[in-house]
Amino acid sequence: MGIDLEIDEPYTLKESMPIHLVEDRKYIIRDKFFLGLGYIVIRFAEYQIAKYPDYCCLHIVRVLNQFLDRELKLSIPQATEIQPLKPQDWKVKAWTQRESQIMAANKIRDRYLEPVKAFNLKH
Repeated sequence: MGIDLEIDEPYTLKESMPIHLVEDRKYIIRDKFFLGLGYIVIRFAEYQIAKYPDYCCLHIVRVLNQFLDRELKLSIPQATEIQPLKPQDWKVKAWTQRESQIMAANKIRDRYLEPVKAFNLKH
């Protein structure tokens, strides 16, 4: 089983250039390429990974379990507490070039990546 795990950012940190845009067909072509090879494509927004890493892991397990035989199913350890999320809290819609430019101007990535940076400094 092949897995293509994609993490999309709205813009580059250095140049604030819009990337992973909904209107950019190369990402659709990329997904189709991997799907054509039999891969499972799982795509997250960087925001989801930064804000809800445990929930992202749970989502990966759920997706993979759809393709695994019963005896091979994955499970999350019982001691793991993952807060249930409502779809409106979890879902991130793909962004347009204009939305990406607005996010870059507001430095939105700095805000949601701050806890990740702080964690990395401690460890």
